[in-house]
Amino acid sequence: MISALNNSPTFTSVIPVRVKVDGKESYSEYFIRPACRKLSAILLGPTHKDDTKKLEIISTFAKIDPDYNFNRGVSGHPKIRFNKRPVPSDYFRYVVQKFQHYFMTGPQAETLKKLGKQVGNEKYAGKTLEIDNSLDVEVAKDNYWKTLRNYVKNKIHRLTESYDPKTEIKFGKPVSLVINMKSNGKYGQSNFKMDVDSISFEPITT
Repeated sequence: MISALNNSPTFTSVIPVRVKVDGKESYSEYFIRPACRKLSAILLGPTHKDDTKKLEIISTFAKIDPDYNFNRGVSGHPKIRFNKRPVPSDYFRYVVQKFQHYFMTGPQAETLKKLGKQVGNEKYAGKTLEIDNSLDVEVAKDNYWKTLRNYVKNKIHRLTESYDPKTEIKFGKPVSLVINMKSNGKYGQSNFKMDVDSISFEPITT
């Protein structure tokens, strides 16, 4: 969704994510985290008009997520930090909660990024002052995890099988994002590589 006031995108999606590598599903963060990172880079844009695979990926995402703008994926999302190029973490976030992996965008991703940074800042301060297990670190961690749990539980942020862009009403069952990765087959080796081949959305039946 593009704000008429500042022309900047605002997203509101918390999406359960699954990853398949060479056709086989993985539950490991070793595969899921880089898959989400690579997808984030594609969704951020810009995308060349002749790159049909990436155009199909951002088109598929835009058809399901009412708050993701296809044109931004093509032209590239605007920078949100003065005089610095945008990076995927400005708009997208990968998190794990109770063994479930989520792909988050917009305000939710930005808030978690700030709270995570606060945890790091408090740890650094405690280390500098030679204070172990400070209250400040515990409070920062508690704020982060409480916020994350709230996002995960709030069903209003979940995507569904379809929506009406005019009424902004969602229809159908909640869906999960499936990222299909293609690799060079060198599993467990230092030169292992994989890239996003396609994405799809599948109804959550349980």
